[in-house]
Amino acid sequence: MKKTKLAFFLFLAILCLSSSLLALEGNNPLLSRRTRMERKPSQTENSLVLQKESKTPLTPDLWLAHQAQKTRETATGTGAISGRVTQAPGGTTPIENVYIEAYQLTCPNYSGSALSDSDGYYVLDNLPEGDYWVNTGNDSIFLDLNWNNQPLSGEPDTVTVISNVTTTDINFSLPVGGKITGRVTMPGASNTSLYVHAKDTLTNHYYSGSAESDTDFASYEIRKLPSGIYKVFTSDSDSFLVEYYNDKPDWVSADPVPVTQGSTTSGINFVLALGGKITGTVTLPGASDVWVFVYARNTSTGTPYGVTASNFGGNSAGYTINGLPTGTYKVFTSNYQGYLDEYYNDKPNESGADLVSVTAGSTHSNINFTLTLGGIIKGNVASSAKGLLDNIPVYAYSTTTYINEGIGITDASGDYRIDGLATGYYKILAYGDSVYADEYFNNKTLWNNADSVLVTAADSVTGKNFSLDVGGLISGYVYGDGGVPLSGSDVVAFGIFDEVTIYRSTATYADGSYKISGLRSGYYEVLASIECDNMWFDNKTIYDIPDSVLVTMPFEVTGVNFNFPSSVGDDGNQPSIKPNEFDLSQNYPNPFNPTTIIEYTLQKKTQVNLEIYNLLGQKVKTLVDEYQSPGSYRILWDGRNEQDQTVATGMYFYKLEGNGVSQTKKMIMLK
Repeated sequence: MKKTKLAFFLFLAILCLSSSLLALEGNNPLLSRRTRMERKPSQTENSLVLQKESKTPLTPDLWLAHQAQKTRETATGTGAISGRVTQAPGGTTPIENVYIEAYQLTCPNYSGSALSDSDGYYVLDNLPEGDYWVNTGNDSIFLDLNWNNQPLSGEPDTVTVISNVTTTDINFSLPVGGKITGRVTMPGASNTSLYVHAKDTLTNHYYSGSAESDTDFASYEIRKLPSGIYKVFTSDSDSFLVEYYNDKPDWVSADPVPVTQGSTTSGINFVLALGGKITGTVTLPGASDVWVFVYARNTSTGTPYGVTASNFGGNSAGYTINGLPTGTYKVFTSNYQGYLDEYYNDKPNESGADLVSVTAGSTHSNINFTLTLGGIIKGNVASSAKGLLDNIPVYAYSTTTYINEGIGITDASGDYRIDGLATGYYKILAYGDSVYADEYFNNKTLWNNADSVLVTAADSVTGKNFSLDVGGLISGYVYGDGGVPLSGSDVVAFGIFDEVTIYRSTATYADGSYKISGLRSGYYEVLASIECDNMWFDNKTIYDIPDSVLVTMPFEVTGVNFNFPSSVGDDGNQPSIKPNEFDLSQNYPNPFNPTTIIEYTLQKKTQVNLEIYNLLGQKVKTLVDEYQSPGSYRILWDGRNEQDQTVATGMYFYKLEGNGVSQTKKMIMLK
């Protein structure tokens, strides 16, 4: 079956965003080398010097007076939360610069934060009325807690906010956490810099510390650890292999490290071993500058390791991929300079790629690439009403794979150019803007009757011009409970034409109105999205079969309205999720290609199902189906369905279910 394609001109501005690659090793999800973005922990150290400060404990009367003084006037119709953060045991020594965060449990999930002052006091004001989950966050040595001294991995107690009232005495008494200390040695290295991670084997929470030195070894410290059993391991470095404590290669065999809250577990040391290397050159004949990505994908784990080969003064560049575990790899290029990408030994695709065997500590050299120029398609895009059109994307779809193999954007003269195409037949689609409907080359509207264009690398095919017509329109309103207009809501129209999906989107104005234009004639399914819910026209959930709207160019279809209930789940089809059950985060990156990360946190033991759905409500992939303990989880989706095929460009939904509740969020696969 042909793969569904979506033309996403609204997202072209973010095509330059790089996607982080994720490597999975057993039960240990680690972001891959050099493409991982790690936030360096703050080195702020409050330390136990707080216990030595000569602060006079406040009496209850002074405390209440202090709270009243620090409670600021809140906005009409909102309330506040106030309290104090102190050090346990005793609860008399204040802790400064602790973030207190509040998350509203009902939709919309409002959040707010405040910082404790030098006396430990804080005020969270301007909070909408409702129930909240309140917890701390600090960069010091103290354990963070939910309110009422509940651990972050447990089920938090709720705090109720009432309009024009300050809810007081939401206090926190933070104990000092445990520590893991040690040092990391990288023989022969002149500059040491990496992270060491500790993962709680019960809750699956991660804690990290940095190791930095200008010699070949560096000390590290991981703090704020609750009592428990941990597995400790290093992050990727430039040349060395990841190692688990006591010279173990993976999570399963790693030795456990017990930690007691308030104490230090020392001597957790690492001596890292060099990984393997793949080296070579990439040549782009005729190019004046080279900028090519080179990847090595482990055939057993699927883990990709990548580097950039660049030379801005010539047509060839060397590359070295370091830190590779022993195994076999498929090595390939990726470029945006009009050349055909290839796998090692002049192979055009992965199925026929030669394997490269790597042994840790050794170098496999001369994995070279000489790329050839791809074919080119040129033309222009105009309209009978406006003449030549700029900023119009034009796509080239392979008639063999049905995949978009290239894109060109028209310039101020209406001209476009698609390069880097392999020899073969293509169908060319000009994707109209907010006024003009899209069409295939030679005034065709459907894939089946579209003309095919033969491209021969490295020749140019010229004169593939388009004349676009004004499209049809869909308009309506989006309302909330009681007929209140909802501004800023996303509304998307999807038209499926001969298994090729075209979409247009917009956002509602202040009065809740919207208008989607530039639609070709045909049937569309219209989806409205607000923060807490998604709904098909005519008030159907995303799991229902949507009603279709018939559009005829260039006319307008009015009255395509949406009426959302007061909260998610009022219709009984999509229950709301409260953070005291579990919390589902937005995937990142989003849009993504080809991988994305989904994170969620469980507050209690439960059977968990995490599934991907397409726009028609059809299940694409089950990512999780198991009983899980409380804790934070990070899952990689590689953009493949249950049949291990890469899904088409488009909008997808990921749904987390557990303990009788669920939450759904949307994401975009953008090729």
